[in-house]
Amino acid sequence: MSWAAVWTPLWIADSIGLMFFVFLVSWGPIKAPAEWQGEWRDPYPMSMRVLALVKWGLLVLFQVLLVLRLDHHISWSWEEVLAPLMAWVWLRIIGELYRIVLQTKRLFVGRVVAAIKAMGEAAMLFLQVLFLMWRLDGEVAWNWWVVFVPTWLLHAGQLFTWCTNQALAMSLARGLEDHEGSTEEQRRKLLEASVLMDNAKHSRKLLGGTLVTSVLAVYLVAGADYSAFIVFLPQFFSAIWFTFAVTCLVCFAERRARQEEADGAEGEGFNTDV
Repeated sequence: MSWAAVWTPLWIADSIGLMFFVFLVSWGPIKAPAEWQGEWRDPYPMSMRVLALVKWGLLVLFQVLLVLRLDHHISWSWEEVLAPLMAWVWLRIIGELYRIVLQTKRLFVGRVVAAIKAMGEAAMLFLQVLFLMWRLDGEVAWNWWVVFVPTWLLHAGQLFTWCTNQALAMSLARGLEDHEGSTEEQRRKLLEASVLMDNAKHSRKLLGGTLVTSVLAVYLVAGADYSAFIVFLPQFFSAIWFTFAVTCLVCFAERRARQEEADGAEGEGFNTDV
């Protein structure tokens, strides 16, 4: 089977993504509602939508060149094949810089921190692609474990973020337990603690699966004797877990909606009897 056939699910996803981003761009600028008072800012600026379309197009172009290279239809160097991916990383960094400037003007500190974190991850991805390019083209003879140093650093940063969120969530929850009563401020902090705790749990699961996949992949590239199917087993488990979690969430939401409808009906009946 050719690599082009293996890529069929991704071709479908790429086509859907292209249609989606083209639709967003063709939608045009979002105008302020008629009843809006004061200064209006487009929540999805056209510049960001066009940038998203270009980034998606670069990813699709990279996949096309990669499949052609793997199927031996072209004999380009890996530097040429990976060029669209490098351009995508640069545009991602530029987009995060733009987002930092935009959110700083709006004083959204939390979003600025998130954008800085995303820009750091993009920088690590740039180094990873650069190291792969050098290794595949034979410009360096590094060990594969050294080639993937940016990936290990990225995982270390994600682990640090997970530990920080976990510690902060536990600190907030412990501080609230020491106070009696339930003021509005305490409820808000408790909500923040629960959100941080949930994010930490999800990050732990995703980080674990991605880290195991990375280690197995490097072992395979370095010459280990096992099937490539083993490499993707953690991702299969993650996909199954994600599907199960979404299903439970939908069932819980439906059950809660039915309970609220039932409570509302009982309340109306009680008021009618009175």
